[in-house]
Amino acid sequence: MDPFVEQLKHVCVANPTRSKWVVVPTHAIGRTLGDRLVLEDTDWANLRFVTPLDIALRMGAPFLVERGIDPSEEELGPALMMRLLLALPREGGYFRPLAGHPTLAQALWTTVRELRMAGLAPDALTPAAFASPAKHVEFVALLRAYEGFLLDHKRADMATVYQEAVRHQDWCPIQSPDCWTELPDANWNPLQRRLLDSLPGERIQPHAFAIAGIDIPRRLKPRPTTRGSPDVATNPLAFLMAPPSSAPSKARIDLFHAGGRESEIEEVFRRVLAIGAPLDQVEIACASDAHIALVWEKALRHNWPLTLGAGIPAALTRPGRGLIGLCDWIETDFAAGHFRRLLQSGDISVQEQEGFTAGQAARALARAEAGWGRATYALAFTRLVKNYEARAADLDAADDDRAYAKQRAEQARNVRAWLTSLVDSIPAPAKDGTVALRVVVDAVLTFLEQRTARSNALDHRAAAALAEYIAELHALGDFSCALPEALRFVRERVQSLTVAPERPRPGHLYACSLSQSGYADRAHLFIVGLEEGRVFAGSTEDPVLLDEERARVSEDLKRSTDRIDEAVYGVLSRLAVSGAHATFSYSCRDTREFRETFASWLMLQAYRLQQGNEARSYQDMKKALGEPKSAVPVDRHDGLSASAWWLRSVAGTGEEGARAVDAAFQNVARGRRAEGQRDGATFTEFDGYVPEAGPALDPSAPGNVYSVTELEKAAECPFRFFLKRGLGLRPVAERERDRDVWLDPLTRGSELHDVYAALLRKVRDEKRRLTLKDADWLLKYAQDRLAQLDEEMPAPTPEILERETKDFLDDVQLFVEAEVEDWATTAVGLEVSFGRPLDGDKEPLARSEPVAICLGSGMTLKIAGRIDRINDVGAATFEVLDYKTGGYWRDSWKGVFAGGRRLQHALYGLAALELLKARHKKPKVRGGVYYFSSHKGQGTRVRIEAPALASVGAVLADLREVMTSGHFTRTTDEDDCTYCDFVAACGGRANAQADTKMADAKGDAFKRLASHA
Repeated sequence: MDPFVEQLKHVCVANPTRSKWVVVPTHAIGRTLGDRLVLEDTDWANLRFVTPLDIALRMGAPFLVERGIDPSEEELGPALMMRLLLALPREGGYFRPLAGHPTLAQALWTTVRELRMAGLAPDALTPAAFASPAKHVEFVALLRAYEGFLLDHKRADMATVYQEAVRHQDWCPIQSPDCWTELPDANWNPLQRRLLDSLPGERIQPHAFAIAGIDIPRRLKPRPTTRGSPDVATNPLAFLMAPPSSAPSKARIDLFHAGGRESEIEEVFRRVLAIGAPLDQVEIACASDAHIALVWEKALRHNWPLTLGAGIPAALTRPGRGLIGLCDWIETDFAAGHFRRLLQSGDISVQEQEGFTAGQAARALARAEAGWGRATYALAFTRLVKNYEARAADLDAADDDRAYAKQRAEQARNVRAWLTSLVDSIPAPAKDGTVALRVVVDAVLTFLEQRTARSNALDHRAAAALAEYIAELHALGDFSCALPEALRFVRERVQSLTVAPERPRPGHLYACSLSQSGYADRAHLFIVGLEEGRVFAGSTEDPVLLDEERARVSEDLKRSTDRIDEAVYGVLSRLAVSGAHATFSYSCRDTREFRETFASWLMLQAYRLQQGNEARSYQDMKKALGEPKSAVPVDRHDGLSASAWWLRSVAGTGEEGARAVDAAFQNVARGRRAEGQRDGATFTEFDGYVPEAGPALDPSAPGNVYSVTELEKAAECPFRFFLKRGLGLRPVAERERDRDVWLDPLTRGSELHDVYAALLRKVRDEKRRLTLKDADWLLKYAQDRLAQLDEEMPAPTPEILERETKDFLDDVQLFVEAEVEDWATTAVGLEVSFGRPLDGDKEPLARSEPVAICLGSGMTLKIAGRIDRINDVGAATFEVLDYKTGGYWRDSWKGVFAGGRRLQHALYGLAALELLKARHKKPKVRGGVYYFSSHKGQGTRVRIEAPALASVGAVLADLREVMTSGHFTRTTDEDDCTYCDFVAACGGRANAQADTKMADAKGDAFKRLASHA
């Protein structure tokens, strides 16, 4: 029973024809109360629900308009505060140095508006009231600048409207014969209170409950209210703070706790179903916005009609997510991997006339292997288009393949144009590192309008609201800042906006905040999210005007203690008038942070009220609540979905339940069988035993060509080799940038290879020895290449660019010095490619055909690759050299073959022998050199003499047997998995499982291979 609603009923009955007015904070509350009166059979003719602003506009707006003043706050708000603050002197300022923080503008606007609505002019702010003289001077100047803006632009904010309204009593819509009242305990500000106190007509004091156990907050005490005592039989929740000794309310109060927020909301929905009541008889009051969002998501999933009293954060809608994603993408320096995921998210749309879908654009982006930086998209897609065009022009290819390549080339061109236009729309910083905020806002609004997705009415409402809200930043005028700061302004706009607030409607479930609960008087009320620290905001002082300063300025200003007191009283007063069957709940587990959470005092008071014993403790409550609720229902018939039904059906049933699931879901059965087989000692198809693949992957098969690296990796982990070569799987090229690194090891090594080759080719062509003077040319060449790389893939910061450039050039200098000292060798082959298309490669020893190597016993391998360097070391005698640009670890370079993982010196030596026969009758390769050419490698050279052909044949024979037998085992060394792209395909116990399988005779060849030191 709500005494105020009962009072309205009485007023309506007693005054059927008289004009009756009810002043409420929002129209939603007024309409909800009106609906409630109708549902409770009350004729409320001539009863009008109005807000104080409705009355003030009727009384004051005509006179403001007559003077040419616009009573609208359209251009007022945080953006104007920022603009006015930026116009103040920076030197000696208090807030001015912090102007780049987006949230500062909101804080200033909130405080300025509060002072204005308290009727306080700048002159009322004395220096003695402020803790800092600089703060007083600047804040007063800001307030005067705001008033000056209103005057100069002939604008009236709401404070001006209220002040004007009280001057024109004869224009008041409430007349002397009328009667009026107000919502009890509404927190009116001083100007609203002044207006209400001046209204004509019969003022009826509102009725409310006197809530036992809690004091009325300081600022609410003077309000005229008639307070009565509640009845525990009809309003048990009015006694939350002072539970009676008996528990007549026990049957009307339920409590539970759950193992996570999602489980808590899942249990609420299960209970709603179990009740069997219409959805419009159920209200869910949430202690936090996160719970409201969870209710919304759950209702969407189950297709339950729902209205939200607080609305939904714009950042959860597709347009909002798209804008947040845009900001993230720009802040990651336009990382292609991030944008690809944004395309796949469904938050970005592509117009039909573009000729491709968002999914097709994402796949094309992955194939283009773009990195990051503004230039990467044009460069990467140009390479991709050229690749497709070359395939389309290949006369040896099938007609279908050529047509497919032509189609893909056209699509890649379209995606390139679309992406580059998007990148170009984002303003680049000027020489001083700043961008105009207005230009960034325009780019964001264009992106919002043309490229964000909309799938329902909520998305359309969110897009329209976001466009209007973000456009308010235009009020900052010519303000410029760094691009990340500009994006923070946009992000703050998106994250602070709530859209689509709705009142309770027929046929709809209703979710709201605790302070909005109870107005519709629904029969079932769920109060969720009652964890400690989440129900009420902390006692944080206003960052602009501290409590001590507020007390000196005016007693009417809200302090941090008032904020808590009023929030607690507001929630308790709403619960007090509810006669619903109430269910209180909280989550006892934070599933994101993996920690225990505890109940709020409000939850404990509900338990004490239920038990009729105010001495009950938290421990008593936790024991009484029993096992936390989970996503799995206690009874399978209470499940909200098929998965919940199955989970409850099989939970705790052991093998019997597992067999039932296996019978219904064959893939689950196969997965369980596979896991069991992997845990056994026998090597099976679930571990990588695929004998059928052996002949197809045989290195000696006529049509197979392998690179030396492929063979080394096959010896390291045959299972990974099978995934890549046997199944053709490839990891998605993420190219995510490390904010602390510019050139990753692979890129750095590749560039050093090319730089080394450029110098050695130069001196080879000039038929001379290398000297220290060549260092100048090479350093200039390297610097130019690094500058080009910085354009294609910009360094995260100038400091990182400078550091890595210096390290790179130091390695180049070290290389020159080492080469000058090496008079014993002459490079005759540089980056010698074989078995791959030459594409204009003019290296004399290079060839497009693979090299066939006969290893004896009928085994011939065809290999392809690129030899870093072939050195002439004597009369028709040579050595192969492989650059290593990383660190050198002595223990890792013991032995010759390393169990088949080190084959380059042997196979490249044999390949070089074949390539050199084009120039020499009887060439000889004496061995291989692994040259650690950087400072990390200390210039170390690891020399390995050419192994006997029989030894090489023995290693390759064992490796071949591993492949042909289909024994594609996973590696037993977990270090091999550290940088593996396929680690997710193996499971967490892959190495231990593989080690167990080594006892199986099928692994004999792999064990022999591993024994080759």
